[in-house]
Amino acid sequence: MHALMDETLRALTEQVEAFCQKMIAPRAAEIDQSNAFPRDLWPQMGELGLHGITVAEEYDGVGLGYLAHVLVMEQVSRASASVGLSYGAHSNLCINQIHRHGTPDQKARYLPDLVSGKHVGALAMSEPGAGSDLTAVRTRARRDPVSGEWIVDGQKVWTSWAHESDWIFVLARCEPDSTRHKGLVLLLMMSLWSQLNQKPTVVIKPPVLTGEIRIEDGLPNKEWQESWALYLAHMIGNINPRNVEFVSKQVVAMLSTNLQLEKERDIRRIVDMMRMSNLTQSFEVQDLKYEASTRMVWVWGYKTTQLASSNKQATSATEDSADRRRWTFEFIIRLNELGMPVVTHIDQYDGLPRFDRANGVTEEGMVIEPPKKSSSKVQQAKPTKEQH
Repeated sequence: MHALMDETLRALTEQVEAFCQKMIAPRAAEIDQSNAFPRDLWPQMGELGLHGITVAEEYDGVGLGYLAHVLVMEQVSRASASVGLSYGAHSNLCINQIHRHGTPDQKARYLPDLVSGKHVGALAMSEPGAGSDLTAVRTRARRDPVSGEWIVDGQKVWTSWAHESDWIFVLARCEPDSTRHKGLVLLLMMSLWSQLNQKPTVVIKPPVLTGEIRIEDGLPNKEWQESWALYLAHMIGNINPRNVEFVSKQVVAMLSTNLQLEKERDIRRIVDMMRMSNLTQSFEVQDLKYEASTRMVWVWGYKTTQLASSNKQATSATEDSADRRRWTFEFIIRLNELGMPVVTHIDQYDGLPRFDRANGVTEEGMVIEPPKKSSSKVQQAKPTKEQH
């Protein structure tokens, strides 16, 4: 039996070495330079049985044990240390934990796709104040008494390939007053990125954030909401006959389902009107404010409306008839289960922000208000010394 095992391991080593030198080694430098995860290798390694080296055959593994796993790690790391590290995190830190500690149902559900290489696993342990000493972990996990789902609050760092993974083990505390080793739990969580990649999704990036984005109790922080509100105000406030179709599609993609159904006809009417009226609208931001209790964001400044022109002579005439006035946008932007922003309230109006509306507003409203075309010269509104 011992001699047979030695022969098995010898054959395994030769097979893995040949694969690694042919498929991984030639790409090693490129992988390091680009810092790109070679996901295409994962199904190929899965076909060889490398991900499931320590996994029982009933869960699609090969059941050769830890010595075989070490031999595979040696050959993969010899071809590329980066791929070796990723392989070790996937096969040992993720797959092996499920195989050793999971229930039969959990093993049957998660292991086959991880072993085949269809899915990628990761482990999130380290935090800004807890790296080598994992007993200092501060990430909290609590169970919602109504839904029964786990809610996780905290921050993780140095999670290899978290942005490529389908499943992530998260180390957290499930007992509020626990310290050191007590109260720690490993939660297997579906990665946000895997959800976004399941179907085509319109993802609109907000303006550059100077601060970090945090999610606490399922709610995004102030900077996240302000950034999306500022982005929307810029986009909606700067429309013309050429871009109004594009802008409307981007805005609609961010609306809640109820708002989409309610405003579909209005948005179509606005697009048609903008094209026919030949009006252009620009918006200069002055300031913004976030109200934590209602999660409403106001963005205000000056909106200028004038006829679109195609030549310099017409430009001078239209500047004289430009309508410039104070303008305010209101937004409530929530976070959906996929981590995407969803606009549940949007409104705009003439003048400064109406902060007193925050507590009484319902989460519904106008999306884009078309500029009003004037039949005569419009009197230009002069800026006042009002406070922002």
